Amino acid sequence: MEIQLAKQHGFCFGVKRAIQIAEAYKNSFTFGPLIHNNLEIQRLKNQFNVGLKENIEEFKSGDKLIIRTHGIEKENLDYLHQNNIKFIDATCPFVTKLQKTVKEMSRQNYDIVIFGDINHPEVQGVKSYATNPYVVLSTKELDNIVFNHKPLVKTNYYSLYKPTNNIMKDLIMLTTNHYQTQEDTDDSQSINTLLLL
Repeated sequence: MEIQLAKQHGFCFGVKRAIQIAEAYKNSFTFGPLIHNNLEIQRLKNQFNVGLKENIEEFKSGDKLIIRTHGIEKENLDYLHQNNIKFIDATCPFVTKLQKTVKEMSRQNYDIVIFGDINHPEVQGVKSYATNPYVVLSTKELDNIVFNHKPLVKTNYYSLYKPTNNIMKDLIMLTTNHYQTQEDTDDSQSINTLLLL
């Protein structure tokens, strides 16, 4: 069996950016894991003394804190400001944009639907900027929601859109379009199975 890697693979832009920030911000701590890669987190610890704390209340004034690439909840960000804790924000710009958009769309009375794991830090962060959002893992869960306003959907692939009648097709297209290049599309004729990890 032959395995072909897509032209676009490896760390995404947001993760690469977060790693560069951590390398430049030695002798600091991250609130929660910076990224989903234990080997890289250990490398940052060993080579740049970037530690890890899991509780926001462990941080005190004078600490150096890096906000992880998934972002943090609005309440935790408020805590940092209120306690004069110095931080550098390594939140992926796409995630920051989502947080701002969700906040604004909530203000405009949209119902916010988040497709993702409610325990994932990115989902928790984005959720904290919305007013009474819905977090679902399957389209079947949408049947149980009575929308009060106009629905807006957020996926873990940094895209916002107004849902159509074929929401799963929309989500698959969002996922593949996010990573796919024209070269990958050209190569796809020779591929039997496509794995999106």
